[in-house]
Amino acid sequence: MMSSPCGAEWKLVPRNWTATEPGYFGSLADGRDTLMMAQAYRQVGEKWRAAYEEQRAEFIGVTETLTERLTALERRIGEERKAWRAEAARGRWKSAQG
Repeated sequence: MMSSPCGAEWKLVPRNWTATEPGYFGSLADGRDTLMMAQAYRQVGEKWRAAYEEQRAEFIGVTETLTERLTALERRIGEERKAWRAEAARGRWKSAQG
């Protein structure tokens, strides 16, 4: 948990300075550490974002491939059903002629 608010303002003040108002104050080393932490979080966030985008692109590709395959399968099933119906109609006509 961070003790400083998100919009904390860092100011360089003289050594042995006495605060004129309540707040959180840190040394120059604390400021450097905070900056390094923020940069590290940004780098991790950028890596997560890049990994997300990569996974998203892969998911979209797989989804498109599956959609194409399902569409082709539905078309082939429709053609097969049409052929069965035609064969059944010919069979009924022949048995009626019988």
